[in-house]
Amino acid sequence: MFQALTQYHSLLENCTFESDKPVINNLLEVGATQVKRVTLKGGTELKCHQTSDQVLVVWLRGKASFTANGETFIMHPGSLLEMPSGTPHGATAETDCVFIVLKFKA
Repeated sequence: MFQALTQYHSLLENCTFESDKPVINNLLEVGATQVKRVTLKGGTELKCHQTSDQVLVVWLRGKASFTANGETFIMHPGSLLEMPSGTPHGATAETDCVFIVLKFKA
């Protein structure tokens, strides 16, 4: 008999910020899907990078300029950005930011 494991994660509590780099917490991995929480202190940068996974970014707190494939988006609470695999992306936080990244294997 299969028994499901229930997990609870508070997305906005106990967030830590570093003055010079993002803080990335791996929250869970289910099959081919990863869920990460990222915090960026105001004025810090998430350097441009890319992944072989499809990515969804869900913005929870703060404001930032987010660049994906050369296009800039102003992210704020409630923003959702979908990126296909291989999309170069990065961000610069205007205020302290918290967002969720969901990565799906391509």
